[in-house]
Amino acid sequence: MKISLGAKQRPWRAVPWPWLALLAATLLGQGAWKYWEPPPTARARDLPPAPSALLVRLSDLGENAAASLFITLRVLSYDDQPGISLPYKALNYPRVIHWFDVALALDPRNRLPPFAASLLYAAVPDPAKVRLMLAFTHRAYLADPDQRWPWLAYAALAAQHTLHDPRLALRYARDLDRARNAPPWVREMPVLLLSNLGHARQAEILLGGLVASGVIKNPAEIAWMKDRLEHPLAVAPPDW
Repeated sequence: MKISLGAKQRPWRAVPWPWLALLAATLLGQGAWKYWEPPPTARARDLPPAPSALLVRLSDLGENAAASLFITLRVLSYDDQPGISLPYKALNYPRVIHWFDVALALDPRNRLPPFAASLLYAAVPDPAKVRLMLAFTHRAYLADPDQRWPWLAYAALAAQHTLHDPRLALRYARDLDRARNAPPWVREMPVLLLSNLGHARQAEILLGGLVASGVIKNPAEIAWMKDRLEHPLAVAPPDW
C-alpha cells in the first residue's frame, strides 16, 4: 500500500509577489520595533498588605511555625527583587511591621522579627523609620521579656547612638528589668544612661540598689561603675 504525504509543495517563486512583500514588510517592521524598543527596566514593587493571622492559620494546615518562618523570610527577601536591589529605607515600614506582627502571632517563638527589626531595619539613615522599628521591638519585648531582651537592649543602644535620644534609650533600658534571665550588664544600662543625662544622684541610687540586691557582685565591676559615674566620659570597661 502506498502512503501519500499530500500534495507536492510549490516553490517560493510561485507565491504571489504581494504576499512576499507583506512578509518582508512584517519582518522589517519587527526588526525595527526591536531596535527602537527601549531596554527593559526593573521596577521596584511595594510590599503588599499582610494577610490576617487568622486567614493564614486557616490555610497553613496547622503548620503555624512554618508559616511564621515563611512570612518572615518573605519580608527579609523583599529588598532583593528581579533586576533591582532596594535599600531597606525604601521599603514600606508600616507594612513590614504588620507582616512581622502576623509572624509573631503565628509563632511567638520566632526570633527573626525582633532581630531583623532592631539590627537590620533600624540601621537606616531615616530617624522616623528607625523609631518605628524600635517601637516594634519594644512592643514585641513586652510580650515576652525573657526571650526578647537582647533585641530591646540593642534598641536602647540604637536609640542612644543612632537617634541620639538618651531619654528614649533610658526608657527602653528601664523596661529591661522585666527580663529575669538577663545578665547583669543589662541591669547596668539605666545607670550609665542616667549618668549621661546628668542625673548622677539617681544613677548612684540605682547602682546601690543593684549592689545591695546582688545583681552586681564583681568588685572590679562595681569599682568601674562608680568610676564611670564620677567620670562620665570613660567608656571602656575592664576585662572582668
